[in-house]
Amino acid sequence: QHKRNSTTGNAPTASDIAQGEIAINLADLRMFTKDHNNAIQRIGGEDVAATLDFTKADGTLQGISVTGFKMDFKKANGTLTTFNIFQQMMLFSLFQGHFVSRAVFNTHQHTETQAITFDNDTTPSGTTSVPI
Repeated sequence: QHKRNSTTGNAPTASDIAQGEIAINLADLRMFTKDHNNAIQRIGGEDVAATLDFTKADGTLQGISVTGFKMDFKKANGTLTTFNIFQQMMLFSLFQGHFVSRAVFNTHQHTETQAITFDNDTTPSGTTSVPI
């Protein structure tokens, strides 16, 4: 079983784990390992922090925010809900065969025109991009 900690913000020290061993912080849902240079590395890249604001068909402004691995959004009834995307992100990364850090992600160009669909309308809506 992996080494575990449940204190927010804690990371293992070099003496806590062996090279290649995995440690998990259950409070933050972060994973760590020790690399070939005996340095502790966080698995899975950097924290995500983003907000997507949009206007509903009735003209009201809504928003979805993502911080770390938690996505906050407001339900139709007005209650704020937090959805933890940690497990889905880890599964996606495992299926891809590797983890991608922000540094690796940002070295690629992300400005290809992509069709974005809304309610089955597949008309291309322009260019999507991720700032570097």
